[in-house]
Amino acid sequence: MQLLLTTFACDNACAFCAQAALRALGRPAGLEEQLTALSEAEPVVLVGGEPLLHPDVTALVQRVSAGRSVGMQTNARRLATPPLAEQLKAAGLGWVEVALHGDRAALHDYHTQRAGSFEQSVAGLTRARLAGLELRISSVVTRSNYRHLPDMVDHFKGLGAQRLRLAAVAPEGEALAQAARLVPAPALVRPYLLEAQRRASSAGLPLELGLAPSAHFAGLGIVAAPGAPGWRRYQAPSATTPPPPGTTAAA
Repeated sequence: MQLLLTTFACDNACAFCAQAALRALGRPAGLEEQLTALSEAEPVVLVGGEPLLHPDVTALVQRVSAGRSVGMQTNARRLATPPLAEQLKAAGLGWVEVALHGDRAALHDYHTQRAGSFEQSVAGLTRARLAGLELRISSVVTRSNYRHLPDMVDHFKGLGAQRLRLAAVAPEGEALAQAARLVPAPALVRPYLLEAQRRASSAGLPLELGLAPSAHFAGLGIVAAPGAPGWRRYQAPSATTPPPPGTTAAA
């Protein structure tokens, strides 16, 4: 899998963003060099920032899709406006991995720090699915959403997701400064992860784990191998977990 870094810009402001300090830079230098260096034999994934903010994103997809499978990691907000999803499909995009960090607006928007982002992302992923793109959904596991992981699996299945990915917070960028707020204690997370895995398995929904600290995911049988892209270790705090926004402590 080859990653094509398209832009640092993003229309969300996620509390755990590892690239928060780079947003103002916009497009990274060396995009043409990245394109030239791509292997013809491997799939390509457009990443950011938010790739949909690149002004020539459709042309980029068309350029890299010749003879390759192409996907995109995105928040899908801009896909809510037609006909972008259809144009990307026609250009050769095969799938989108949409970031949703909750099964409801209050929970997701709390993480993105952008009111209305949940509704836009859901509208965008719906258009993507209807345009014929394979829909994958990813979520970052935090102190505020881990108790909702099983319900998130159910909700994402209902949205038409064909694949799910759960990621731990990477202690980099903005997340490093807010680790106490963001990183849950592994012992608290584990039963909810196990139930999320059970529900995904029952629904026939592939579930992947990325950025996988062994304390969170060991023994689940689906742990990303140490040294894999994005894999990190960290020591999670053991502080009492706060209730997610819009819920009670017993939720």
